[in-house]
Amino acid sequence: MLAALKRQAGRDMTRVMNIAVMHDGSASLRQGCWVVFVAALSVVFSFALACAMPFAAIATVAAANMPRRGALMLTGVAWLTNQTVGYLALGYPRIWDSFAWGAAIGVAAALATGAVSLLSARIRSGPLVLVAGFTVAFAVYELALFSATAVLPSGDDAFSLPVILQILWPNMLALAALASLHKLALSIGFLARPEAGRDGAYA
Repeated sequence: MLAALKRQAGRDMTRVMNIAVMHDGSASLRQGCWVVFVAALSVVFSFALACAMPFAAIATVAAANMPRRGALMLTGVAWLTNQTVGYLALGYPRIWDSFAWGAAIGVAAALATGAVSLLSARIRSGPLVLVAGFTVAFAVYELALFSATAVLPSGDDAFSLPVILQILWPNMLALAALASLHKLALSIGFLARPEAGRDGAYA
């Protein structure tokens, strides 16, 4: 009798583990689809905005709702997509300072993502994550690019208030769009809710 119970318990445990593996695999696939979707949006953003690519918005939505590694991967995919479209379709100049600025943009986007990830781990009040996160992301992104002017050529007015505002408003629109799309994906069950202990941006 005891042996039969042990065998049944073993079968039940195996069944539970198989279900968990299938669930994790499905969640990973859907997360991958979300990354691909953001990459597709990045193509649209690249054609519409070129150098004003809304990396602060992408970093905010990614880091506020994903583990740090996944958020950095999503931001990296968006950066790579933007650079590919820029050089292959938009005629970015293929000279050293253009490539260097492309790398600087990638580093700045990664730093912005990391900053929001650190912040979101400490803020549990839902939408405040988006507001505070975006503020931090935009500030870190712009400061990182400004720091790059110490070693890279730049125009005199590249960081003037009108130019910064010109970059800010597409980021704000992109933030609203990406946050709405991500919330929709959560509400219909396409994406999994943030892990326990983390409310995400819409709680």
